[in-house]
Amino acid sequence: MPIILERKLGVSQLWVWEQTEPLDQLKAALPQCLLARTPQQAQAALAYCSSRLLLQEVFGRPALLSLTKDAQGRPFINDKAISISHCQGFSALTMAGPRPGLDVEGPRGAQLARIAHKFILPDKLQALQERPKEEYLEALANIWSAKEALFKAMGGGGIDFREHLSVDYPPEMLQLPGRFSARYHGPKGQVEFALEALPLPQQHRLIWCI
Repeated sequence: MPIILERKLGVSQLWVWEQTEPLDQLKAALPQCLLARTPQQAQAALAYCSSRLLLQEVFGRPALLSLTKDAQGRPFINDKAISISHCQGFSALTMAGPRPGLDVEGPRGAQLARIAHKFILPDKLQALQERPKEEYLEALANIWSAKEALFKAMGGGGIDFREHLSVDYPPEMLQLPGRFSARYHGPKGQVEFALEALPLPQQHRLIWCI
């Protein structure tokens, strides 16, 4: 699993690996006690093993065995909050203060267009739909990925993507990389976030809380 990106911004750290090995090779590099939890479905097993191998590479095997989750489902390692994402051969890990969050996505703008009304408020969606088609689909992909990162940062559960998560997506951000702000406002209070969007190979993207 070659590392293709390592980034540090203040207290925020990011690692991205590209998974090139078959599942059996990934399993052979992990502790036996973790293999018992490997999902049966092939793609889920790849995501599980590659993300654990990334954790082991960054933090070491003893730390990997300390991986836990809090009551909101957020992962911790050695009592430090982390966030993990996996998508089609890419695994990413961030450690960024008390609320880390990140998401890796492949090209799926057309698919998101069918459900855009479920995660973007009507007035904002109408403004996006006035853009050229390619810009519109790119914006949808970035906004969806940003809200996935916020969802992980806040700890899942009871979060409405359309009502509780808002993204200040800049009209001029036509290509990655780029930065923008976002916020959660809901039953858990109000939390402001700064996000960075980065391009990955094969038309993938990564958005993380910095």
